[in-house]
Amino acid sequence: MVLGDDCEFLEFPYGDAWRVHFGNVQYWMPFVKHCTISAFGQDGQDILILDGFNNEGFSGGPVVFKTGADQKIMGVVSGYHTEPIDVVFSSLAPRVRKEDVMRPPTTPAQPKGTVNTNSGFIIAYGISYATEAIKKNPIGPPRKPN
Repeated sequence: MVLGDDCEFLEFPYGDAWRVHFGNVQYWMPFVKHCTISAFGQDGQDILILDGFNNEGFSGGPVVFKTGADQKIMGVVSGYHTEPIDVVFSSLAPRVRKEDVMRPPTTPAQPKGTVNTNSGFIIAYGISYATEAIKKNPIGPPRKPN
């Protein structure tokens, strides 16, 4: 994988899924979203910065690249970067009340009169962190040796 490569991430945002039927069996399928490899972590950390729009509920989902038999899991979604934007009041949005958004900032970096919004940058950790955690604490039924 190199900068600018396409990739996808999968998960069940907001606890939702879509269903597919194979014969009489129903399967719950994850949503798939597209992103681009935008940057790699610094200081030897295996962190990926992806350019795409993430939603709540995708954290913990796999980041994959390539397709078919060549498909690989390259990481796990951790979250997304937010940025403050100015609040615009309008008669077109009567449910937005000024007192709800003019409360004190939630972080020192958030200016008053702003709300944090999704920046489009996804933070993912390289798959090596997940495989190390699985080796340290495997879960699931015991497997019979081959």
